[in-house]
Amino acid sequence: ATLIQRRGSWYARVKWYLKQPNYLIKVNKRAAPYLYHIVTRIEQQKLPMELALLPFVESDFRPTIRSSEQAVGVWQLVGATAYHFGSIIAA
Repeated sequence: ATLIQRRGSWYARVKWYLKQPNYLIKVNKRAAPYLYHIVTRIEQQKLPMELALLPFVESDFRPTIRSSEQAVGVWQLVGATAYHFGSIIAA
């Protein structure tokens, strides 16, 4: 079996995105205010550039989204993790 076949749920998600071209355009528009700043910080910190795409996977760049586990924001951080990393939580 190929890597794609072994990762069935991942492959199914990729296929879903490919069938939703308007959705990808919408998410790209949501990402626009953030992506430059994210990429700049990733370059400054010499981190893997793939991290810039994490908010796409976690939240589709929706800053007010909340998961069932109470993770919030584009990065989907829970309160304790956000606090640990010094994130400022806006009211």
